[in-house]
Amino acid sequence: MIGRFLPCRAALPALAALLLAPAEAAAQPLQGGIDLLELHPGPGNTHLVMESTWELGQLALKADGGSDTRPMFEEVELQGLWMPAIATGVKLGLGARQDLRPGADLTHAVAGVEAQLAPWLAGEHYVFVSARGDLTGSGKLVARWTLAPALALEPRAQLDWSAHAVPREGLAAGATGLELSARLRRQLTPNLDVYAGVIHERALGATAALARADGNPVHVTRAVIGAGLSL
Repeated sequence: MIGRFLPCRAALPALAALLLAPAEAAAQPLQGGIDLLELHPGPGNTHLVMESTWELGQLALKADGGSDTRPMFEEVELQGLWMPAIATGVKLGLGARQDLRPGADLTHAVAGVEAQLAPWLAGEHYVFVSARGDLTGSGKLVARWTLAPALALEPRAQLDWSAHAVPREGLAAGATGLELSARLRRQLTPNLDVYAGVIHERALGATAALARADGNPVHVTRAVIGAGLSL
């Protein structure tokens, strides 16, 4: 299976190699930042979510994390990627992902593409192959419309899928989850913005049936408050 090329014990060295090996990267400026750092108050527990990307030349480190039970970082995903440009506004993403959370089979090979589809619309799709050979993926669209010089509306849509059932992760084959959100961002400085909005998350298909059978909510709508920071 493809995932056997990335055994769990090799994951962190693989991430480090992707980020540190090329000598020419040292001459490149560090770019990126924390796109989302937000709380989701609403029914039940408050969620904490972070999405960040740091780039050094063609190398990138993505660090995403949060918690569904309290405002702490209980789960973190680290991705080390080589991201060459293959066309104007289009980049490949090749590398490894390590999940930092309880459980097994937490190492994945990663392949994907990110594209600027229009001046106001960006999209990406990534595929993940775990060390046990489980194949999952996620596609995302992010729009941004300027309403005023320091004010922008940012709708997002994300669809997750699994090629086959992964019972230990509560996933069935097919589309597994949908996330729709909108954020109103206010730019405070060139490198800092704050925002508020709303997010709707929903399990889909047979994955929703699994969640319902386990007594978990199938869908939830919450408020969003947060901030973004860029270099």
